[in-house]
Amino acid sequence: MTERLRSVYEDDDRFNKDHQPVVGVSWYAAKAYCYWLSCLETGCMDAGLYRLPTEIEWEYCASGKEQRPYPWGSSSPTQQRANYKMSKKETTTLVGVYPDGATPDGLYDMAGNVWEWMEHRNENEKEKERFFLRGGSWDTTPDYLRCSAPGFQSPFYSSSEIGFRVVRSASPS
Repeated sequence: MTERLRSVYEDDDRFNKDHQPVVGVSWYAAKAYCYWLSCLETGCMDAGLYRLPTEIEWEYCASGKEQRPYPWGSSSPTQQRANYKMSKKETTTLVGVYPDGATPDGLYDMAGNVWEWMEHRNENEKEKERFFLRGGSWDTTPDYLRCSAPGFQSPFYSSSEIGFRVVRSASPS
């Protein structure tokens, strides 16, 4: 059972360095990590303290109130802004090595490096068993780096292109 909650790339030197995003985890494994982290901090008193972002939250953080096409603005992707197929890295890179691609608020790697699991699934009848992904990855074309470009995948699926970002909910006052 615990095998399903681990990255299938944890022993692969291309994907398991310090400060690289965790990849090779399913949506269920990403959700389990959020639950574990919440329980670690709150003794399970607030099991939803940490969670995956909703698609709306993610897009707002990536595009800002200005609704930028890319996290950094309206300029096209370059090898200085994001890790994507044209960068020819063939693996994820350390988080934050593309400061030119950061949002004005200082969020790194919102485009490229890894697709990120979202909290909810697609409501489209044909795609309802697939969950949203955002951000594109090291192996996608520039079109998927746009803040508005979604991806979809089965919640059981894992790959070297998919990771996740954790959101910490505001603590009740």
